[in-house]
Amino acid sequence: MSDVQSRREFQDSLVAAIYAASPDAILVVNEDGIVVSHNDQMFDIFGISPDDIPGSQDGSLLGKADAPLLASVVTRVGDPEGFVRRVKELYANPLLEDYCEIPLRDGRTLERHSRALWGPERRYLGRV
Repeated sequence: MSDVQSRREFQDSLVAAIYAASPDAILVVNEDGIVVSHNDQMFDIFGISPDDIPGSQDGSLLGKADAPLLASVVTRVGDPEGFVRRVKELYANPLLEDYCEIPLRDGRTLERHSRALWGPERRYLGRV
């Protein structure tokens, strides 16, 4: 195995372990709003079954538009209009970073941290 392959295998394994071990919901979308990565906690925290989201396959939304997921999440937040407004604002302005508290209808409050992903030459890749 080449050194490059070994590093890539290590990086892939590391990311998978972080996603599995994190108690936080993780969602990554590309610049077009397509889900490129997520963890299972995202579904658990919002009380959503991936099977109930149109386009989900085998519990995964990879390669699918995030709109059906957001539509499910919106039904669980205390201020749906404010939530959608802020998501649109974050998508429209990659320079924004976000930390806010999101009250849920079930009485819990979630913290959202969101920031842009940048590639070489500051090319916007998406948001986590």
